[in-house]
Amino acid sequence: MALAVLSVLVAARLELLRKVAPVLGEASNCAPPGVGMSDMKGAWMMLPFFLMGVAEIYTQPTLLHYAYSKSPPSMRTLAMAASFFIAAVSSALFALLVSELGPYMPNDLNQGHLEYGYYINIALGGLFLVLFLAVLPREPKP
Repeated sequence: MALAVLSVLVAARLELLRKVAPVLGEASNCAPPGVGMSDMKGAWMMLPFFLMGVAEIYTQPTLLHYAYSKSPPSMRTLAMAASFFIAAVSSALFALLVSELGPYMPNDLNQGHLEYGYYINIALGGLFLVLFLAVLPREPKP
């Protein structure tokens, strides 16, 4: 969880740095006409992607093992399917979040607040962690 939070904080910080970077005289090829590019290399985004990838490497196998080991043998396939379904639901929640934050993410990102989305993601992750920790003590000990 700490690596995931660090990843999102780094992405938010990079977004704030990108917003204060000077805008180049060239128009962006991936934005509507008239929107300029910031003078910041896109390669900087490799750092938060790398951190999130490492966080996924630690998280997903652990969650899958937990679900598999706590399920009776006849329900293990269903437990794995439910785990992947929950991952899909989290992607759908992120898509919903992006659509709700539309007013803060205009086509010209220098006029918006993309960092709000990053902070909301951290808050949601913290909320779900608290809920998981609240349910965990009810788990019977082997």
